[in-house]
Amino acid sequence: MRSSTVALSLFLLLAACGGSTSSAPSGSSGSSGSSGTSTPDSFVGIYHLDQVDATNLELRADGLYQWSIEGCDFGGGQCGTWKADDEGNIVLESGSAAVEWSYDGSFKQVVQTLTIKKNGGDVTVLGVTDKGKSFEQSWKKGRSCAICGNVGPTGQEECSAPLPKVCGGP
Repeated sequence: MRSSTVALSLFLLLAACGGSTSSAPSGSSGSSGSSGTSTPDSFVGIYHLDQVDATNLELRADGLYQWSIEGCDFGGGQCGTWKADDEGNIVLESGSAAVEWSYDGSFKQVVQTLTIKKNGGDVTVLGVTDKGKSFEQSWKKGRSCAICGNVGPTGQEECSAPLPKVCGGP
């Protein structure tokens, strides 16, 4: 009697999970399942926003993030933690401080929420400002550095320089 209960339980479990018994190996990247959701580790890496000032976002495997903005005569950014949500996206948090972000040509603005979705090898950032305005940004994979001219940045280029430390810690 007990073995039939175990068999029925396994059958119901497989049916609820779509009938598949295979799973992605730990530490794998890319999409998981047929829903197209991403695994949290598939977000790990450095991304940049195409704008004159070099604006970069690093998502680390340890659940920490750092974003930085570098002009030729200024710099800044913020650090915090990220976590996976139920839809396969990640949400950025800054702990006790207000979350600040560079959007719409601004240096830093306070935001209420920041959600990151996978877009192929790139990411899309969806945010809501502290004033309730929604925005969307496309961030490309890789690091960028500012190209400096006589009066400030004239553009950006791909580079491999380490990101500036905008927060304490290792």
